[in-house]
Amino acid sequence: MIHSNLIIKPLYGKEALWNKGILNHESYLIIGGGMINYEKKYSNGDTDAESDPSICLGAGTRYFLGKNLCMNLEIRDLVNMKKDNTENNIYFGLGLSFQFNLQPRESERDETVDRLKGYLEEKESHE
Repeated sequence: MIHSNLIIKPLYGKEALWNKGILNHESYLIIGGGMINYEKKYSNGDTDAESDPSICLGAGTRYFLGKNLCMNLEIRDLVNMKKDNTENNIYFGLGLSFQFNLQPRESERDETVDRLKGYLEEKESHE
C-alpha cells in the first residue's frame, strides 16, 4: 500500500495536567489517497495480482511531551475499492514522534538595513 495524505490542523490548545504543568496539543483531520496491491494465492498454486485505488479519511491528536517529542493518537478509515467489492479497514494508532529542529538558520545582518531601520525609528520618535 502507498498513500499520500493532506493533514489539516484546525485546532491547537493547552491543558492543565493536574495543575502541575501545561500540556500542548493539536488536533488534525486526514484526507488522502493512494494505491493498494493484493496478491491472491489459490489452493491449486495459481496466483493473481490486483492493484486498486484507496482513500484514507481520519482524525488524530498530537500531544507535545517536550520540545522535540510528541505522542500521536489517531484513527483512520482506509477504503479500498477492489474490483469485486469495496472494503473498509479501520486503523487505530498510538505512537511517539521525534521532531528534528527544522528552524531556519539566522540570516546574515546587513549594516545598511540596520542603519535605515534606526533612521526611520528615530524619525518616527521625533514626530
